[in-house]
Amino acid sequence: ERKAGAARLVHTGKPDVDNIAKIVLDALVLAGVLEDDTSVTRLVVERWRVALGESPGVRVVLTRHGGMG
Repeated sequence: ERKAGAARLVHTGKPDVDNIAKIVLDALVLAGVLEDDTSVTRLVVERWRVALGESPGVRVVLTRHGGMG
């Protein structure tokens, strides 16, 4: 959780956001949360520098949508 009043700066260095997305999706498949990452229809990735007092991490929100068949 972000602490009230904690300033965040955009992170523009390595790793690239596409690499972050791949690592997270691969981990979700490995953990059995997703059967395959081809089922993902929307993906939003943002990188921010950790504010003073915050712990680094990843937040993942999964929403199930009805299938088409």
